[in-house]
Amino acid sequence: MIKTLLILFLFASFVKALDVQATSQNIRSYVLPFQKANISASYNVVSKNFDIFNIRDDNVGSASRHGSIGDLNGLNFTLGYGFSEYISLFYNFEYQNLDYASESLKNKKQHFFTKLGIYHNPSSFIDTFSTDLGFIHNGANDLKISGSNLEISNMNDLSDNSFYIRVLAGSKIRASILDFYLGLKYTNINTKLDLLSLNRNETSLNLGFQYTVELGNYLIEGGYEYIRLFNRSVQNIESSNNVFNLTLSYALSRQILIFIGSKYYTNQYNGIIPYLYNEKTKNVFDTKFGYANIGFVYSFDLKFPNH
Repeated sequence: MIKTLLILFLFASFVKALDVQATSQNIRSYVLPFQKANISASYNVVSKNFDIFNIRDDNVGSASRHGSIGDLNGLNFTLGYGFSEYISLFYNFEYQNLDYASESLKNKKQHFFTKLGIYHNPSSFIDTFSTDLGFIHNGANDLKISGSNLEISNMNDLSDNSFYIRVLAGSKIRASILDFYLGLKYTNINTKLDLLSLNRNETSLNLGFQYTVELGNYLIEGGYEYIRLFNRSVQNIESSNNVFNLTLSYALSRQILIFIGSKYYTNQYNGIIPYLYNEKTKNVFDTKFGYANIGFVYSFDLKFPNH
């Protein structure tokens, strides 16, 4: 496997770059070109009949028995726009229908962020630096739970709000792009279990990389993120997560990409959907989780009058 990846890497260094505007991943150091926009959409799923990691059966099993997360299906939609030569604007909406305890938890995530280009010098090895400033809101329906080992009857006010700053550095190596990033996030969490308020604040450190290789009309995207959580106000809770992603895309043209991919978490949604974690649920999320996705990216010109 490692030998195959090395061969692909070396081969990619001599392939002509397709120069697509956007890929399936939002974490990139490069701003979008001025007055260029892109729309991406994907469908995410894991179930008994579609479990590519064999994680659901081995590590989760019955959601009602474990009081954890079972099947998932959801939609992800992103809109990006090159507002100026140095500023890109992004909005992401994600709907997740999760088997949780004995119920269906419907999480809605809204994510806004602005990318500011700080430095760009094509002759340097690290040729680009940028900063992301963002806001994330997660919110779900109230749940009435029965038949699980959580010993919870009602979950209310399920939401969290996060503000973050992320610094990114990028390097173009012939037909490939390597992005590194480091971020700090502050989160306010609202949760009420059986009328008991478990509201709290927490801070997290996020660091990782994203690597994109172009092979003719194909793109291979792979990435890793480490999440370290602090100040959680919850005793004996898992305080980290490792997130991996891998995507294969095909460029139908310079404007249209179609892709299939996957995402893998070592500790389910720890640090991803913060309100899921509290004193009563803390020990049921320390298992692996992952899902597959399929989608497309469409890039186009978007010019406004007098802009």
